[in-house]
Amino acid sequence: MIRALLITSITLCFVGCSTHRSADPTNLLGGSDPWLTTAGSEHPLVGRIWLVGAGRFGSWAELTERAAAAPYLLLGEQHDHPDHHRIQAALVAVRPRHTPVRFEMLDEDDQPAQETPTAFAASVAWEHSRWPSFALYEPLVAASLAAGHVLLPASPSRARVRDTMMSGLQTLPAEERATLGLDRPLPATHAAALASEIEAAHCGHANAQLVEMMTAGQRLKDAWMARELLKAPVGVLVAGGGHARTDRGVGAHLPSGRALAVLPVAVQDEARRPQDYDATGYDVLVFTPRLDDLDPCETFREQLKNLGPAQ
Repeated sequence: MIRALLITSITLCFVGCSTHRSADPTNLLGGSDPWLTTAGSEHPLVGRIWLVGAGRFGSWAELTERAAAAPYLLLGEQHDHPDHHRIQAALVAVRPRHTPVRFEMLDEDDQPAQETPTAFAASVAWEHSRWPSFALYEPLVAASLAAGHVLLPASPSRARVRDTMMSGLQTLPAEERATLGLDRPLPATHAAALASEIEAAHCGHANAQLVEMMTAGQRLKDAWMARELLKAPVGVLVAGGGHARTDRGVGAHLPSGRALAVLPVAVQDEARRPQDYDATGYDVLVFTPRLDDLDPCETFREQLKNLGPAQ
């Protein structure tokens, strides 16, 4: 699940079912095709919603009711997956008017325009960022603006993240570390899980130093984005799946029980039951087709080779 997210981050400078299906959420945005992606579209989980805590499938109506009511809504994504953004758009649309919607893709230096998606993209120079094409995010931005929400940045600046990755969290001012909750280490189990995911995401090319650097960057972003969310009593975060989780992501820095973490998940052929997917840290999984059937380790092989020898 996290592999595609973290491999994509290299170019961004960063980690038995029944036959009845719930209503296809992407149809809420209109269009003749229920999905924009097709790989694995016949998988039995596609279009289904798994309520993790309840251990059962739920309806789109249940999900939208919970998404509308949660003080903080954490919307994960695979950055380059168009259907994930359409699901996010449909959930943002049900939020109360004037909800702050914060984007991982925008940092502290951005001042996003609020008039139209085109103006929004231009104001943050999206075309020159290292994020996927704005066309993927446009439905989400349009839905947010149509719902009367306020679009805001969530992330620290790239320079701040880079400096922290290079120098370590201990080089942050002591007061800032304490304010962000970074003055104490991750619990050992969480640190090991994050390191393992980083290593797997980089196909064996991440050495110990790189894992340490990326862990520092991930922790800074999680804590920073949570602090930004807490500037208001309610809010939405749009971020990669590794950030939009409640156990050791952004949600871990929010008041307990105040966040709902929703993750669109691209199905895998060999995983036919929701229990076959790691739902740790998420409240809801929404299953979608895959973007494609390419092996990300092959797609990014040349970039990954520069990180060191495969283990």
